[in-house]
Amino acid sequence: MATTATIEALVSEILSNAARKCRKPSKALAAAASDVETLSRLDYRTDLRKTFDRSEICELLAEGKRMAWPRLNEDSIRLVTPEEFKQHWSPLGVDFNLTDMTSSEGGLAILGFYINKAPGAGKPLICVNTAHHPAAVGAAFAHEMGHHVASEVFGAEAEPLPLMYTGYHKHLKDSRELAADVLVSLGIFPRKTAVQTFKRHPAQAEKPRTASLDGDFDLGQILDYYLTKYGLGVDAKLSSGHNMQYLAGMLHYAKLRVALLDKFDI
Repeated sequence: MATTATIEALVSEILSNAARKCRKPSKALAAAASDVETLSRLDYRTDLRKTFDRSEICELLAEGKRMAWPRLNEDSIRLVTPEEFKQHWSPLGVDFNLTDMTSSEGGLAILGFYINKAPGAGKPLICVNTAHHPAAVGAAFAHEMGHHVASEVFGAEAEPLPLMYTGYHKHLKDSRELAADVLVSLGIFPRKTAVQTFKRHPAQAEKPRTASLDGDFDLGQILDYYLTKYGLGVDAKLSSGHNMQYLAGMLHYAKLRVALLDKFDI
């Protein structure tokens, strides 16, 4: 099962291999490692319940189906090219900016951002960093479109923060970020897949569980799912910080999906 010890072992292996390549891991890699370890300990169910009730999640899901993903929570979101994302969603009245931020200082740390009213355009803007793995780019598109959907449900307040590849734990305390993440999680793990993958049965949804999420799912099975479905793998033998950074997102969306299933039977 996906115990904290299992996750810590994977983190340790990635850091060890990175250390063989250089004297010490980069600040970005260290931050991502800390993020993964933090996520492994968080009680997503409690934070989710504090922010939303079931009716709000159902309303968010319904709006997501109406606006962007007609079969959300029924089929997995299909991974397509950035241009296909752009062509599909441009009719919704959203402008897109596809930018490779590899060369900009700290650019790789950014996955994307959403602006409800772009200066001079008068309509929403979604910017996505195409320098990342296609699956990470797809998740960024879905997350930023999630902000657009959520603004229709809950109203547009202050602009949401840029989506970074670390800091997912902060999303649990921010209703705007959490709403967008909920839609991504439902898209990655539609209900049938979630029930099978996380070994859940609808009748078990409201049964008492411990606060710790250790043992909620098999980490290896989850990583295999991401690799098979979206071509996104985490190879501990590679020194690239992206292994750790992507692992944080993969863990975040999986744990959020477990919480949605257990707390709201969705």
